[in-house]
Amino acid sequence: MATEIRTIEDLIRIIQEHPEWRRELLIALLGEEFLHMPDRLLRVEEVLAQLVASHARLTERVERLIESHEHLAGSHQRLTESHEQLTARVEQLTESHQRLAESHERLAESHKRLAESHQQLTESHQRLAESHERLAESHQQLIENHQRLAESHERLAESHQRLTESHERLIEEVRELRAIVEQLVFRMGRAESDIAHLRGEVLEIRYQQRAPALFGYYVRRPRVINVGHFLDDLREEGHEFTQDEWIQLAAIDLIVSARHPQTREPLYLVVEVSRVIYPDDVQRAIERAEMLRQRGLSTYPAVAGEGIDPEARELAERTNTFVLLNGVAIANGIRI
Repeated sequence: MATEIRTIEDLIRIIQEHPEWRRELLIALLGEEFLHMPDRLLRVEEVLAQLVASHARLTERVERLIESHEHLAGSHQRLTESHEQLTARVEQLTESHQRLAESHERLAESHKRLAESHQQLTESHQRLAESHERLAESHQQLIENHQRLAESHERLAESHQRLTESHERLIEEVRELRAIVEQLVFRMGRAESDIAHLRGEVLEIRYQQRAPALFGYYVRRPRVINVGHFLDDLREEGHEFTQDEWIQLAAIDLIVSARHPQTREPLYLVVEVSRVIYPDDVQRAIERAEMLRQRGLSTYPAVAGEGIDPEARELAERTNTFVLLNGVAIANGIRI
């Protein structure tokens, strides 16, 4: 006996009787790409987790580099102060050496005057010789100290140069890390946007597939109709649209054809689907339903999603907009 399909109930019954046909029907309606969507969403979540972990590691490394930079800056300040102290000490030693030289000259002149007295000269000469030896030793020590100070100053200069070069390298690395972090932040923002877009598309597909069940408690015999075919039928019936009106109506997420729960009169639900419903979503549903109502259709604005902004809920209640959250109506503008 041939299988004849006249209503949606016939199609549902046949699919229930032949569950092996469900996969082929889904592929025919939604495309094979839809069946791979859960795996793709899982991979997107894994990539996002890796990006978050990488961002945390980069942040920690930047903080360590900043601490190292502050430590190097303090060390550089101490080296500078030590260099200034050494410079002042060299100047003091130079002045002392000059005074010693002048004293030695005076002693030489005194030795010449004392040459007239041999005994006095001998005793004085002995003292002067000893003094001269001490002065020579002191002078040699000053020369050696000065040489050591000069060598120390040279080492400090080399160390300062190395510190300067290291500081410049650190600054460059921080710049590179900052650029990497900015790129990661940008990519994470783009990934979050892509995920939100995918979640919105999945939610819209869910309502398209389950609209008869989700809206069936509130209206009679609901069914989803093709927006493009619906508008084309209206145009064939003589209704005219401006380009802006056509664009607005073609962007409707979902149109549900049904019958009024009390009067059984035909009606249309103009539905905006969004994961979180905001006032703009409610306003779009109202405006688009009004466009169709002006053409003689009994239309009702509706919004559907997983959550709703308080301002959007207040606007929906004030304008008798139908609100469906997770399959449950929290505002039903169809009860007349």
